Amino acid sequence: MEGAQKSLKRTENYLVAEASIFLQKSTVPTPTSMRTHHYHDYYEIYYLIAGDRYYFVKDKTYHIKSGSFVLIKPYDIHSTSKANENGYERYLISFRKKFLEDFLKGTDGEILLTSFINGGNVATFSEEDRVVVENILSVMLSEYQRKQAGYLQFLKASLMQLLLIVARYGADNTGAKVGITDYFNPTHKTVSTVAAYINNHYSEDITLNSISNQFFISPCYFSRIFKETTGFSFVEYLNGVRLKEAQGLLAKTDMSVSEIGERVGYKSNTHFGRVFKSSIGISPSLYRKKVRSEIYAPSDEDK
Repeated sequence: MEGAQKSLKRTENYLVAEASIFLQKSTVPTPTSMRTHHYHDYYEIYYLIAGDRYYFVKDKTYHIKSGSFVLIKPYDIHSTSKANENGYERYLISFRKKFLEDFLKGTDGEILLTSFINGGNVATFSEEDRVVVENILSVMLSEYQRKQAGYLQFLKASLMQLLLIVARYGADNTGAKVGITDYFNPTHKTVSTVAAYINNHYSEDITLNSISNQFFISPCYFSRIFKETTGFSFVEYLNGVRLKEAQGLLAKTDMSVSEIGERVGYKSNTHFGRVFKSSIGISPSLYRKKVRSEIYAPSDEDK
């Protein structure tokens, strides 16, 4: 996961430099898969303009097509991969909650994050509404790149407009499909079932063999389909789920490091410390000191 951490740090630098928001449009002419899998402490919106992709979020794989938003909550493990042999075009918006703090304080402010917190991960728009959405994104990108006077206020207002559109689609479910999971074949369904199990039982003694026995799959076959479907190896995914929970406990509780390691499924405190430092880059105790001094901890609704 070292590559994932480097990728994450690069993106976070953009977020800090650009007052807690990052916006990018990319055209990829050839089919690719995300080289790194990761999670992060900010919200992310992925909008597919053209093409189609597989997108794995937490424990489900979605087949997204042009006109679709993918909504990523803080600390949701995710990756994207090719669905065919064609290229694609997409927008990416990353932002921290504090970027919208003025709007969130209003009477109906929390509706802005409703789709992230309570809804599904995917919203697909009708052709008619795509015109509106893509016009907003295009103007936002121009403002972000040109950085004229007042551009941050413009971006805040535009992001609020986008989030309201998505929230309304989720509320009335007309013209859009929100949070729909398509199991394209039995393999996707099996992997999603196992991933959901890991998210619910990460604190237990889970191994490749125990998963294989419980779900009646050979270890070799399961390892292959899990990697192909999610972009993660079984061990990477299990550690990712455990470590994001550990980060939350380190930030929000006074439990000892050894207690936290045991709580999230590591029998050995030494092993927990080694895995944590290898993935996060610092020891659990130093991470706790860092996040508390920087008020970096995820809120309950962000987890």
